[in-house]
Amino acid sequence: MQIALSQVGKVHTCSPPDSNGLWIHRDAAAVLDEKELESMRSAFTIELFNRRGVHSCSAGKEEGDLETVYACKAGEVDQAGHIRLASALRDLASS
Repeated sequence: MQIALSQVGKVHTCSPPDSNGLWIHRDAAAVLDEKELESMRSAFTIELFNRRGVHSCSAGKEEGDLETVYACKAGEVDQAGHIRLASALRDLASS
């Protein structure tokens, strides 16, 4: 079951934006916010982290830019009421 949840979490990184302007579809955000689905949330953030791929040395500029992006995304989902997902994205931003 955990492997399946992990795979679903990874797939949710490809969620289209919601029609209301949220960067992730509201149904995907709602699922990722479920209390019991920590492993899915974890796989989601790991996949976002891994998407960066290979990078060159930029004295931390790229990391700072990513921190801003993920913190902004966290704020948006937090405003939409998805506090667990927002917390996971804030953790990603700080890492």
